[in-house]
Amino acid sequence: MTPSPLRRVALAGMVAFLVGAAEISESAQDFAEGAAFIVSVPPHTIRVPRADWETMPNQYEWADNFEQLRKDPGHVYPRVVTVYKLPMTADRRLGMRISSDEYVQMFNVLAGTLTVQVRLDKGDYWVLSRESFALPSGPNGEQTLEQFLTRPRPDSELYEQFLFRFQTEIDTTRYLLASTF
Repeated sequence: MTPSPLRRVALAGMVAFLVGAAEISESAQDFAEGAAFIVSVPPHTIRVPRADWETMPNQYEWADNFEQLRKDPGHVYPRVVTVYKLPMTADRRLGMRISSDEYVQMFNVLAGTLTVQVRLDKGDYWVLSRESFALPSGPNGEQTLEQFLTRPRPDSELYEQFLFRFQTEIDTTRYLLASTF
């Protein structure tokens, strides 16, 4: 049975529409992949904006490293984020638990700096950020850092003081990890 001329026109229009929609969808996907680094953690697809991040060398297929292109105020180095493409294990839940799925760890690596790591458990994968902040120079800053280095336990009052001092920066990182990664 041959379709009527009206039905043929309608079918041709639907085919043209569908082909056009597929082309638009492919173009949007091509643009998205060009504008972002794609990290695949089935069933998740993470798009890391190229305008803000660059990839870093990595020797493992189960993790991807990114460095922020610009330093935020107060940072000694640009922020680094690692996406671990596997579930977070108990031994990775280090530092102070600040929510059901977030952990903050603070320590000193270089003189006059405080390194803060924020871990976020996303279920099928997890992300870790590392950032170093400049501490105030002078006797008070140095004395506080010395005290911190002797007692860097998450349950100490001094640890909580440092957490409070860098709360805005930590919250900025928490938002970034939750929204971008």
